[in-house]
Amino acid sequence: MFPQMKKTVVSLISVIFLAAMLLPNVALASSTYMPTQQAVSAPGSTFSARVMIEVPYGAAVGGQQYELRLRLPSNTQVGAITYDIPPSYDNGIGNQLANTAGGFTNGNATSQPSPGTPEFVINVQGTGNTGKGLLYVNFTNITVPSGQNGNFKAVFEARPGSIFSNGEVIIASVGSGSLTASIDDVRSFSSSGLAAIDPIRIKEDRPGALKSGTDTIKLKLPAGFTWSNVPAAGTPISQIWSDANTVITYQGTTDSGRTLQIGVAFNNGATQSNSAVYFSLNGIGVSVDESTARTGDVTVDIGGRSSCTPGSLVIGSYGEYGAHIKTYGDTPTLLAGRKDAIAGKFVIEEDLVGSLVANRTITLTLPDNVRWHTTNIPNPGNPTVSGISLSSADSDANNLALTNGNGWEIIDSERRIAKATVNQPSTGNKRGKLVFEKAELEIAPGFSGDIKVEVSGSAGLSGAFTIGKAVLPVSMSANSAPEVKIGLDNQAAADVTVTENYKEALMSKNDSVQISNVNTSVTFNELRLYLPAGVDFTTTPKFEVVEGDLVLMGDSATTATDATERANYAVVKIKSTSSTPSRIKISNIKLRVDRTVPEGDIVLKIKGNGTATSEMVVNADIQKPFASSTVTSAVIARVNTPAPGEQKTSASFKVNSARYSVNGVEKTMDQAPYIKEGRVFVPVRYVAESLGIDHMNVIWDGEKQTATLIKGDKVLQIAIGSRTQLINGVSITMDVAPELTDAGRVMLPVRWIAERFGATPTWDDASQTVGLK
Repeated sequence: MFPQMKKTVVSLISVIFLAAMLLPNVALASSTYMPTQQAVSAPGSTFSARVMIEVPYGAAVGGQQYELRLRLPSNTQVGAITYDIPPSYDNGIGNQLANTAGGFTNGNATSQPSPGTPEFVINVQGTGNTGKGLLYVNFTNITVPSGQNGNFKAVFEARPGSIFSNGEVIIASVGSGSLTASIDDVRSFSSSGLAAIDPIRIKEDRPGALKSGTDTIKLKLPAGFTWSNVPAAGTPISQIWSDANTVITYQGTTDSGRTLQIGVAFNNGATQSNSAVYFSLNGIGVSVDESTARTGDVTVDIGGRSSCTPGSLVIGSYGEYGAHIKTYGDTPTLLAGRKDAIAGKFVIEEDLVGSLVANRTITLTLPDNVRWHTTNIPNPGNPTVSGISLSSADSDANNLALTNGNGWEIIDSERRIAKATVNQPSTGNKRGKLVFEKAELEIAPGFSGDIKVEVSGSAGLSGAFTIGKAVLPVSMSANSAPEVKIGLDNQAAADVTVTENYKEALMSKNDSVQISNVNTSVTFNELRLYLPAGVDFTTTPKFEVVEGDLVLMGDSATTATDATERANYAVVKIKSTSSTPSRIKISNIKLRVDRTVPEGDIVLKIKGNGTATSEMVVNADIQKPFASSTVTSAVIARVNTPAPGEQKTSASFKVNSARYSVNGVEKTMDQAPYIKEGRVFVPVRYVAESLGIDHMNVIWDGEKQTATLIKGDKVLQIAIGSRTQLINGVSITMDVAPELTDAGRVMLPVRWIAERFGATPTWDDASQTVGLK
C-alpha cells in the first residue's frame, strides 16, 4: 500500500509542475515604467511628457482584457492623456498588447470621477503574441498646480494578478527655475575698445525663470569699462525660443554706463512665460577708460530680479599689444648625456590680435652645456631643431604662423641659439597661440639643474622659461678614503658604489652616428671609471650588481689607458639595461701612485664619450663631445706623503752661464739664459725640472712647435712664436712669445712657467741671477 501511494504522490506533483509551466505566468508579471520625454516646468506652467510601459514576454493571454489606472497630483489641470500601442517592435516582433478592439489605433485614457485628483483608466487586451508588450502614454498640456515643487509624478495602479504592476514615474521637474548666460567667444581688445562683443546668450531652464520688471537682468562691467552701442530704452530684443506672452527689451544703462539693464514684461494677463525663453544680446560694445581699466579678463557681474548661472561672465580680454613665451604644462625630467632628450612644451601667446608682426624674429638661447639637437647639418643653410612641432591639440593659431612650417633654425656654431621668424600675424577676433612640443636637446653628461631658455629677438619677446630639468644618469659614492703613498704598488683604495638615478640610466645600445658624413655604428655600453694622471690600476676591479635588474656583460671588466686623456681607467660593459634603478659595487681597487702625484685627494671619475653615460661621440658630425664628459666623481684615497716635486725647492739661473743650482746642488745646462729686450729668457726644460716636473711630462711636438708641461692635474702648453699660453685649455696672453734657440731649446721668461706651478721668481740685478722659490 505505501509504495503505491508514494508513486501516486510523485505523479501528482509532476502533473502540477507541468501545468504551472504551461499556464501564463500572470502572477509573476512585473511591468516597467520609463519616461521617454521628461519635462522641466514651473508652478502654473504647462508641459507635455511621454512614458513607455513594458510588459514581460508572454504575460498577456490572447483576447483577455487588462485595466491600468493612473493618477496625477491633486489640482492638476489636464489637457489630454492619450495612449498608443505599436503593432510591433525590434524589426517586426509582434506586440502582445492591443487596444480593446484588438487593433492598434491610438486611444484616449478614460477620465474617472475623483474630487480634486485627476485619475484615468487605460484598457488593453492580449494579442496572443509571445513577445513583450509595449504601451506609450502621452501627457499633453498638463498645468502644474501653483503650490507644486520638486518631482511631478504619475502614479500607476493595477489589480492583483494583472500583467501590470504598481509603479510611479517622474514626468516633470518643477521649480522656480533659473537663467543661464554664455558668450560665443571672448575677444581681446586694446584701449580703443571693442565695437561689438560676441553675442551674450540667455536661456530659461523652464517657464517662469524670467521675472517681470525693468531690471530683470543687470550686466555690470568692472571699473574703467562702459557699455557702448546699446539700443535705446524700450527697444525689443528678438527671441530665439519665443513665447507669445513674453516681451524682452533693452532698458538702457546705469552707473555711468557700467550697468546694462534688460527688462521683461508679460502680455495677456500672464505672470510668466508659457514656454522657456531663449534670447541673445547682439552688437553691443565696450569702451575703455585707460586711467582706471585694468588689463586682463573683463568680467561682467550678472544680477537683477532673475537668478542667473553663472553669476559672472568673461566677455573680453583687455590689454596692449605684446606677446609672451613661457613653459606650457609640466616640466619634464631629462637625463644628462643624451643626444635627443625631449624638452617640455612651451607656448607663444599674443596679448592682442596682431601683436606679432610679420618678419620679426624670436630667438631661444640654451644655457652652456646644452644645445639643440638636429638630424642634419645642411650646406649651405642652417640646421633645424630636431623633433620640434606644433601641438595642434593645444594651439589656437588664428592664422598666426612662423616661417619654415613653424620650424626653428639653429643659427650659431655651438647650436645653442634657435631662431624663428613670424610669417603671418594672427587675424580675426582671437589672439594667436602657438604651443610647441617635442624639441630635442643634447645635454652634457655632467650637467644638472633647470634648463632655462633665454628669449630675445626683434618681435619684442624677452625673459626666460624652463624647458626641462636635467639630472645626472648616475651618482657615485666611496665607503672611505684610505691613505696611500707615492711610489708604491697594490695600495688598496675604497670600494665604490655607482647608483642609477633613473631606470635605463646606463645605456646598452647600438646606434648609427654620422662621422665625417658617413653613418657609423657605435655601441654605447661601457661604464668607465677614470683615475687622475700619475695613478694606475694594478689589478682589474670587481664589478657586481647589488641591487636592481641591470645585467653586466660577463668577463668584460678590464683596465685600459686613454691616450687622449692621458689617464688610466677601469671599464665594464652593460649587457642589458634596468627596469628599476640599479646599483653597481666596484671593489678590489688597487692603485699604483707615481712620484708626480701631489698631496691630496685621489678622485675617481665616471666619464668618457661614446659610453653608457654619454651619447656624444668623438669626431661625430652632430653629437659632438662637450668640453667635459665627466658625470660624477668620488674620493677613493688620499696622498699624504708628497711627491718630490711638491716639496719646497729653490733654484737659481745666471745670465750667460750654463751652470744652475737646485736646492743647493749645482748642475749644468746645454743652453745659457740670456737677456733680450730687458727680459731674461731661461730654458723651459730646466725650469720644469727645478719645479719638480718629471722629464716624461715635458713633451715637445716638433711638428706643431709646441711644448707641454704636466704636473698633477695642471697642463700648460706654449707654442713657438705665439703669445698665447694654455692652462688646462684656458687661454692666457703673455707679453712675449717663446723662442727656439739653435741648440733646440725652448726659451721663455721664467715667470710664465714658475707662477703657473706655484713658484715665485726673483731677480738679483747685481749678480744677474734669476731665483725660484
